[in-house]
Amino acid sequence: NELCSDNVDNDNNGHSDCDDFSCCRYGQPASGITVCTSGTCGGGARDGGTSSGRDAGTKPVLTEVEATIVQIRTQTSDYSDVTSFPAVPKKIVTIKDVIVVGSYKHSAGDVDLYIQEAAGGAHSGINVNYTPAAGGTPAAVGKKVTVKGCVKTSYGVMLIQWCGDADNTQATVTETGTGTVPTPDAFPASELGAEATTHDDHIGQPIRVQDELTVDSATADECKGSNGSFFCLKLKDASNHTVYLKTDFVHKCSAAQLAGPFTDLVGAWDFYQTSSKALLRQVAPLSCDAL
Repeated sequence: NELCSDNVDNDNNGHSDCDDFSCCRYGQPASGITVCTSGTCGGGARDGGTSSGRDAGTKPVLTEVEATIVQIRTQTSDYSDVTSFPAVPKKIVTIKDVIVVGSYKHSAGDVDLYIQEAAGGAHSGINVNYTPAAGGTPAAVGKKVTVKGCVKTSYGVMLIQWCGDADNTQATVTETGTGTVPTPDAFPASELGAEATTHDDHIGQPIRVQDELTVDSATADECKGSNGSFFCLKLKDASNHTVYLKTDFVHKCSAAQLAGPFTDLVGAWDFYQTSSKALLRQVAPLSCDAL
């Protein structure tokens, strides 16, 4: 897999190759290609076992259960040991008839899908990382879906992903109908600072910023990745409260769309590990047009 041997920090986590999360995040390497056997990817690459440190004889056999997003978010230890790195799934979970509230497709073909329970509220959203079937497209916003996969984490953000079990279970998303996108919970900018933890129960689901925001800096040091690119904008309200808007790895929005000001900004409440290892909380726009 070229992401494991390109000597590039593909995701701005301060590392490259076998210590670069992109190495194990993206798609399954072709047969015969050497991939990582050490580094942080040595615990979780989805190559059928080569990089996971387990072979087919020692991979766990997992049972399947139904669960809600709230159950997964609040009773996590029932489904996965997320205190380990990488997380160790205990069960394959099926989440039925939840609403797609946002999605984006990575260049490698895998998709991040934000899903939320129809009732909304705290702990009701989560991200699903999966690869659609050949020729398939991600489920559209507003669609009801049933999701199957395992509970894992990415930089502390919980998500549903491939399992790494004996059956090499991959995450799947199946459309089941059309629903209504829940109304995002709204918060003032003063509660959404970079170090705020008050609303971590909303991580991975859409929120609305109540205040008008203007661009404070397009080149803030804390938004600069180790490869030199900037992955977020530093915004501020009238009282100089800071909110960070994620601009890379989600959508490649135009300069005009990112110029601001932003009123009633809606996006997924997320966070990202910077090159200095700080966890920077950000609003990830659900679409460029919505800005």
